[in-house]
Amino acid sequence: MSIRQLNATYSKEEDRVLFRFTTVANEEFRLWLTRARVAQILALGTRAAEVKLEREDHIPSQAKAIAEFRQQAVQQNTPFTEFEPAAQLPLGEVPPLVLEIQMSIENELFALQMKLSGGKTLTMRLTEDLLGKLRVLLEKITQSANWGLVSAAPSQAPNPSPESSTPTPPSDSGKILH
Repeated sequence: MSIRQLNATYSKEEDRVLFRFTTVANEEFRLWLTRARVAQILALGTRAAEVKLEREDHIPSQAKAIAEFRQQAVQQNTPFTEFEPAAQLPLGEVPPLVLEIQMSIENELFALQMKLSGGKTLTMRLTEDLLGKLRVLLEKITQSANWGLVSAAPSQAPNPSPESSTPTPPSDSGKILH
Protein backbone atom coordinates (compact mmCIF):
# COMPACT_ATOMS: atom_id res chain seq x y z
CA MET A 1 0.00 0.00 0.00
CA SER A 2 1.53 3.30 -1.10
CA ILE A 3 0.50 6.12 1.19
CA ARG A 4 -0.62 9.37 -0.41
CA GLN A 5 -1.68 11.56 2.52
CA LEU A 6 -1.84 11.56 6.33
CA ASN A 7 -4.40 13.31 8.54
CA ALA A 8 -5.08 13.64 12.26
CA THR A 9 -7.97 15.32 14.04
CA TYR A 10 -8.31 15.64 17.80
CA SER A 11 -11.77 14.77 19.14
CA LYS A 12 -12.36 16.53 22.44
CA GLU A 13 -15.46 14.41 23.15
CA GLU A 14 -13.55 11.15 22.68
CA ASP A 15 -10.22 12.54 23.99
CA ARG A 16 -8.68 10.64 21.10
CA VAL A 17 -7.11 11.30 17.75
CA LEU A 18 -8.89 10.27 14.58
CA PHE A 19 -5.97 9.21 12.40
CA ARG A 20 -6.68 8.82 8.69
CA PHE A 21 -4.48 8.06 5.74
CA THR A 22 -5.15 7.59 2.07
CA THR A 23 -3.39 5.46 -0.49
CA VAL A 24 -2.68 5.94 -4.18
CA ALA A 25 -5.25 3.16 -4.75
CA ASN A 26 -7.95 5.62 -3.50
CA GLU A 27 -8.42 3.87 -0.13
CA GLU A 28 -8.91 5.64 3.18
CA PHE A 29 -8.06 4.02 6.50
CA ARG A 30 -9.56 5.50 9.67
CA LEU A 31 -8.27 4.66 13.15
CA TRP A 32 -8.77 5.92 16.70
CA LEU A 33 -5.54 6.59 18.60
CA THR A 34 -5.52 7.15 22.35
CA ARG A 35 -3.01 9.39 24.09
CA ALA A 36 -1.01 6.31 25.08
CA ARG A 37 -0.85 4.99 21.50
CA VAL A 38 0.19 8.41 20.13
CA ALA A 39 2.94 8.64 22.76
CA GLN A 40 4.04 5.13 21.83
CA ILE A 41 4.21 5.91 18.11
CA LEU A 42 6.26 9.04 18.83
CA ALA A 43 8.67 7.16 21.10
CA LEU A 44 9.02 4.17 18.77
CA GLY A 45 9.48 6.46 15.76
CA THR A 46 12.27 8.32 17.50
CA ARG A 47 13.99 5.12 18.59
CA ALA A 48 13.55 3.45 15.18
CA ALA A 49 15.28 6.36 13.43
CA GLU A 50 18.20 6.01 15.84
CA VAL A 51 18.40 2.21 15.50
CA LYS A 52 18.48 2.47 11.71
CA LEU A 53 21.45 4.85 11.93
CA GLU A 54 23.19 2.61 14.46
CA ARG A 55 22.85 -0.26 11.97
CA GLU A 56 24.68 1.97 9.50
CA ASP A 57 27.69 1.95 11.89
CA HIS A 58 27.02 5.19 13.76
CA ILE A 59 27.71 5.14 17.47
CA PRO A 60 24.56 5.73 19.57
CA SER A 61 25.34 9.38 20.39
CA GLN A 62 25.97 10.16 16.70
CA ALA A 63 22.84 8.27 15.66
CA LYS A 64 20.75 10.28 18.11
CA ALA A 65 22.18 13.61 16.94
CA ILE A 66 21.73 12.76 13.25
CA ALA A 67 18.17 11.52 13.83
CA GLU A 68 17.28 14.73 15.70
CA PHE A 69 18.79 16.87 12.95
CA ARG A 70 16.86 15.00 10.25
CA GLN A 71 13.60 15.28 12.21
CA GLN A 72 14.08 19.03 12.63
CA ALA A 73 14.58 19.31 8.87
CA VAL A 74 11.33 17.40 8.27
CA GLN A 75 9.51 19.68 10.75
CA GLN A 76 10.70 22.78 8.96
CA ASN A 77 9.94 21.50 5.45
CA THR A 78 6.59 19.71 5.82
CA PRO A 79 3.72 21.59 4.17
CA PHE A 80 0.21 21.17 5.58
CA THR A 81 -2.67 21.09 3.13
CA GLU A 82 -6.35 20.20 3.00
CA PHE A 83 -7.04 16.48 3.46
CA GLU A 84 -8.62 14.74 0.47
CA PRO A 85 -10.83 11.79 1.51
CA ALA A 86 -10.79 8.63 -0.59
CA ALA A 87 -13.72 6.67 -1.99
CA GLN A 88 -12.99 3.23 -0.53
CA LEU A 89 -12.97 2.45 3.21
CA PRO A 90 -11.35 -0.99 3.67
CA LEU A 91 -11.88 -0.92 7.46
CA GLY A 92 -15.36 0.60 7.19
CA GLU A 93 -16.76 3.99 8.15
CA VAL A 94 -16.47 3.45 11.89
CA PRO A 95 -12.80 3.69 12.90
CA PRO A 96 -11.49 0.82 15.02
CA LEU A 97 -9.46 1.57 18.14
CA VAL A 98 -5.74 0.82 17.95
CA LEU A 99 -5.03 -1.45 20.92
CA GLU A 100 -1.34 -2.24 20.49
CA ILE A 101 1.59 -0.83 18.54
CA GLN A 102 4.86 -2.40 17.42
CA MET A 103 7.49 -1.07 15.09
CA SER A 104 10.14 -2.97 13.21
CA ILE A 105 12.72 -2.18 10.59
CA GLU A 106 12.46 -4.16 7.38
CA ASN A 107 15.27 -3.37 4.96
CA GLU A 108 14.99 0.38 4.37
CA LEU A 109 11.39 0.68 5.60
CA PHE A 110 9.81 1.06 9.02
CA ALA A 111 6.86 -1.27 9.65
CA LEU A 112 4.27 0.23 12.02
CA GLN A 113 2.08 -2.67 13.12
CA MET A 114 -1.22 -1.79 14.75
CA LYS A 115 -3.44 -4.36 16.45
CA LEU A 116 -7.03 -3.15 16.09
CA SER A 117 -10.19 -3.76 18.04
CA GLY A 118 -12.01 -6.55 16.26
CA GLY A 119 -8.86 -8.67 16.00
CA LYS A 120 -7.34 -7.26 12.80
CA THR A 121 -3.77 -6.04 12.40
CA LEU A 122 -2.84 -3.21 10.06
CA THR A 123 0.76 -2.63 8.99
CA MET A 124 1.96 0.63 7.50
CA ARG A 125 5.33 0.47 5.75
CA LEU A 126 6.97 3.87 5.97
CA THR A 127 10.05 5.43 4.44
CA GLU A 128 12.27 7.47 6.74
CA ASP A 129 10.74 10.68 5.35
CA LEU A 130 7.18 9.44 5.80
CA LEU A 131 7.88 8.31 9.37
CA GLY A 132 9.27 11.77 10.07
CA LYS A 133 6.14 13.39 8.65
CA LEU A 134 3.92 11.11 10.75
CA ARG A 135 5.85 12.19 13.84
CA VAL A 136 5.46 15.88 12.91
CA LEU A 137 1.72 15.41 12.40
CA LEU A 138 1.23 13.59 15.71
CA GLU A 139 3.36 16.13 17.58
CA LYS A 140 1.18 18.95 16.23
CA ILE A 141 -2.05 17.20 17.13
CA THR A 142 -0.85 16.44 20.67
CA GLN A 143 -0.23 20.15 21.11
CA SER A 144 -3.84 20.80 20.04
CA ALA A 145 -5.02 18.15 22.48
CA ASN A 146 -2.92 19.71 25.23
CA TRP A 147 -1.77 16.23 26.25
CA GLY A 148 1.62 17.40 27.49
CA LEU A 149 3.58 14.79 25.58
CA VAL A 150 7.24 15.66 25.21
CA SER A 151 8.88 14.69 21.94
CA ALA A 152 12.55 14.09 21.23
CA ALA A 153 12.68 17.02 18.79
CA PRO A 154 10.45 19.97 19.78
CA SER A 155 8.43 21.49 16.98
CA GLN A 156 9.54 24.83 15.61
CA ALA A 157 6.24 25.36 13.82
CA PRO A 158 3.53 27.80 14.91
CA ASN A 159 0.56 26.60 16.94
CA PRO A 160 -1.39 23.92 15.09
CA SER A 161 -5.04 23.85 14.23
CA PRO A 162 -7.28 21.13 15.72
CA GLU A 163 -7.01 19.29 12.39
CA SER A 164 -3.73 18.81 10.59
CA SER A 165 -2.86 16.94 7.45
CA THR A 166 0.12 16.70 5.18
CA PRO A 167 0.64 15.30 1.70
CA THR A 168 3.24 12.61 1.49
CA PRO A 169 5.09 11.02 -1.36
CA PRO A 170 4.16 7.41 -2.08
CA SER A 171 6.15 4.90 -0.07
CA ASP A 172 7.51 1.75 -1.65
CA SER A 173 4.87 -0.43 -0.92
CA GLY A 174 13.36 -6.94 11.45
CA LYS A 175 13.81 -6.02 14.52
CA ILE A 176 10.88 -5.23 16.79
CA LEU A 177 11.36 -2.14 18.93
CA HIS A 178 9.77 -1.95 22.37
